[in-house]
Amino acid sequence: AMAEVMFDHFRKQNRGHFVGISSTSGLRGGADNPIYAGAKAAIMTYMEGKRNYMIQNNIDVQVTDIVPGWVAVEHSPLGQDTAAYCEITCEQAGQEILAAIKNKTKQAIIPSSIVVLAFLRKYLPDFLYNNYFSWL
Repeated sequence: AMAEVMFDHFRKQNRGHFVGISSTSGLRGGADNPIYAGAKAAIMTYMEGKRNYMIQNNIDVQVTDIVPGWVAVEHSPLGQDTAAYCEITCEQAGQEILAAIKNKTKQAIIPSSIVVLAFLRKYLPDFLYNNYFSWL
């Protein structure tokens, strides 16, 4: 609801930059936490829809979707999450996020080193994903 208030404000002034945070979990329905994955997928789709609305209506509002993957946070210190093959620190993630915002990137996979893994998570055929790559 608050995002709609901000988008309305930006639309009225015909400028702004909205930044939202989703997750690489939203790229595919994960068996380990489908509710979380579904919520993040909804955020990604919402952000894309708002971006498309702004573009199609020639409104100068930038929309950036920050898509974090493995970032070492308080409940998962760096190096302690066995599933986090490409984990980075919060400081590194912050630097990448700031750069994405400054560059007005549409969607920023964080860390940027996992772009290929994110692509595979989204587009691998179900057979391969479910049998060999569900760790993505």
